[in-house]
Amino acid sequence: MAQTKDIQRMNVQIDSAVRTVTVQVPSQPDVVLHLDRLHQDNKSYAALYGIGVRITRAAALSAGADGKSAPWSEKRAALQALVEHLESGSPEWSPARQSGSRIGSDEVLLAQALAEAFPEKTPERIREYLHGLTKAQRASVAATGKVKEILERMRAEQTKDIDGEELLAGL
Repeated sequence: MAQTKDIQRMNVQIDSAVRTVTVQVPSQPDVVLHLDRLHQDNKSYAALYGIGVRITRAAALSAGADGKSAPWSEKRAALQALVEHLESGSPEWSPARQSGSRIGSDEVLLAQALAEAFPEKTPERIREYLHGLTKAQRASVAATGKVKEILERMRAEQTKDIDGEELLAGL
């Protein structure tokens, strides 16, 4: 007779209304932490630790079609975007997404192309500009003049050693 493994996982629930963290352990009683019972030093450290974890998880971007990890520049851009959101004073834990809006590798590449096309613009100004556009508006900017040419060159450089036809044959 085959044995099955217990594949259940622990579940963490954060209840900000009663200021508790409950860890549900399979087949065991819950473990509950009451925030108000912690020493202030531990509360401060826990906040910084948690935010550190939150920020670094923003760099967990999907691999590209070639299976390679996202470039460090894209990971840094994701980290910076989250830090800017958290420091904005918003009560939201995650940045709001506009309809059709997504911060991703295409936006990072577009930001790099804009920085090359408009060297007088600061990275902060370019980020602010892009965050104010919808996905369709960013696509329009990407398809315009010298920005389009720069993006085409950048994409060609990224894929120069990848055989797209060979990849499609595996579909």
